[in-house]
Amino acid sequence: MKSLLSLIITILLISSSFAQQIEKVFNFDYSLITSVAADKNNIYAAGAYNPPGSFRLSDGYIVKMDENLDTLWQRTFGASLIDKINDIILFDGKIYAVGISWRPEYEHRKSQAWLLVLDTAGNLIYQKLYGDKDQDAANAIIPTDDGNLLITGEYGQGGDQNVWLLKIKPDGTVIWDKKFGKLTDYETGVNICPVKDGYLILAKTIIKGRNNSDAWILKVNKQGDMIWDRTFPIYENNYFHSCIKNDLGCLLIGNTAVKNKTKKADLWLMQISDKGASTNDKTIGTYMYEWSYKALQKDDKIYIFGTFSNQLKGEIWTIDMYGNLLSQKTLDLPTIYGAAKFDDGFVIGGGHKNKGYVAIIK
Repeated sequence: MKSLLSLIITILLISSSFAQQIEKVFNFDYSLITSVAADKNNIYAAGAYNPPGSFRLSDGYIVKMDENLDTLWQRTFGASLIDKINDIILFDGKIYAVGISWRPEYEHRKSQAWLLVLDTAGNLIYQKLYGDKDQDAANAIIPTDDGNLLITGEYGQGGDQNVWLLKIKPDGTVIWDKKFGKLTDYETGVNICPVKDGYLILAKTIIKGRNNSDAWILKVNKQGDMIWDRTFPIYENNYFHSCIKNDLGCLLIGNTAVKNKTKKADLWLMQISDKGASTNDKTIGTYMYEWSYKALQKDDKIYIFGTFSNQLKGEIWTIDMYGNLLSQKTLDLPTIYGAAKFDDGFVIGGGHKNKGYVAIIK
């Protein structure tokens, strides 16, 4: 009787779990989707629009869709060179998007970090460019608990780049900005994770003369001052893009490419304490290519979104709160770059080359 009861409980758990089935898909021509956000009834997707006949030119692209993936409005933004949106969030009833804009008026076509703010009807409230006349970019934006926002990316100085952290007001005014790194290296901020007494900046650094990146984690206080930093030159071409808080600190989620005969790339997980001590460093992968871009917590599980094998199919890994693999599923869709919780499942966005998509999975 006990074994039968256990079997029934197991079946119920499996049947009630997230099945990762594609419910709806909308495909885009000439637009690659890199980030998505959602509220109760609507979906917002962003990326880059590359119109037909252009060569290495793109505009920033934002589209609003309803729960059936019907388009409510779509907008493009940018100058005459390369513009793209790297991250999008909903904050205080508005859409905040950040990315990179290459400015034609600057010598050697240098770029700036780019912020766009829209209302939910698609009207541009304002846009701002941050940086100087070197190569600057914004890769991620998050709200802060005092009603402002943090942006991370890179700041160019004399041909080199440092990790850049900006705190801004909702109107785009800079409260402070901090730069971290060495002038001899190339460094960029990938994402920001709130923690109890500050923030973790997930970054990567490339030492001059090398082609591969090292994962770099910086902990800063709420004023942006560094508390500690750790570099992990353990593998090759590695970095972390997400972190999920647990009772041991934070579980870092990212990628590593281990150079061997098969040149495989693996999902990379590492537990890190509040003081920067790392444990449970491990990779998940096969002899093929596996790469992730986004991780989200739902209930007591973590869902990781990315791509699998040389066919670049969309992939979803499910792990527990401590990094143990529970399941892995390949979708009949290209690479997943962005994901957000939606209804009782997720909305995902991605694509390959110049064709993108948004899909609802449950």
